[in-house]
Amino acid sequence: MEHGHVKRCLIADDTRSVRAMLDKWLTSEGYDCTQVADGKEAKTSIEASVPDLVLTDIEMPNFSGLELLRWLRTSDSSRLSTLPVIIITSLVDPELNRLVTQFGTSYVLAKPLADVSTIAMVRHATASTPQQSPCPVTPPTTPHAAISPRLRQLVRIASSEPDEHRGGQ
Repeated sequence: MEHGHVKRCLIADDTRSVRAMLDKWLTSEGYDCTQVADGKEAKTSIEASVPDLVLTDIEMPNFSGLELLRWLRTSDSSRLSTLPVIIITSLVDPELNRLVTQFGTSYVLAKPLADVSTIAMVRHATASTPQQSPCPVTPPTTPHAAISPRLRQLVRIASSEPDEHRGGQ
């Protein structure tokens, strides 16, 4: 980071306690955090002022984290299309990493979140030079991951044509 540049982070999660926890951890890393409760608020916030990093839950009302990620990755703005995004989820699915990679990120944190793994992933995702090591993906919290019908539904929605499922918003 340039000297004097304040690192900015957008935290999008519909659970207030998760937003507050992430804000505390990222503030300790020098980030100025903005918290929003859904993907639509996240999109509006990003359009107003592009942060250095986005942490977004997959399952949120009004615009899922996958829809937000797709919107960023298909943007004509190189700043938006390359913005580091970390996906946060409590959904357990053996296909999760492959699916979010298709949407444009390989950074996935499984809930419940831990400060050490979250900070490690933030540092990895925002490194100024590309890192050759694989990104630290937190494992699912259940020993036998089951396929998540909700994740598959969110993927179908986010994969559809832009705004066709949102009434053109």
